[in-house]
Amino acid sequence: MSSKQQRNCVLTVAETRVREGAFLLDAKVPGWEKKIDIGILDIDSSACCAIGQVFEETFEKGCRKLGLSEKPEITTQFGFCVDIFADTDSLNKAWRECIAERISK
Repeated sequence: MSSKQQRNCVLTVAETRVREGAFLLDAKVPGWEKKIDIGILDIDSSACCAIGQVFEETFEKGCRKLGLSEKPEITTQFGFCVDIFADTDSLNKAWRECIAERISK
């Protein structure tokens, strides 16, 4: 697999996971996307990630409010945490695109 194909594969995983995270947030915090400043969105920052901004709390406290374990094997499924299949850049991009699309509707 070429490096370009690998990047496309990673982005697809990121988009899928972010979609799952958005569905979870829709169920728990309607209108969550309006609480996020995509200019400072950073999946690697406890305060500036999607959960940190939605709950105005740390990532860990936000996970608890969502009823999620903060363990990476759980949070990665929702695009809230990086792993080898979805890196920081691809998740940040996927969250920004998801939020921009929702806000533009």
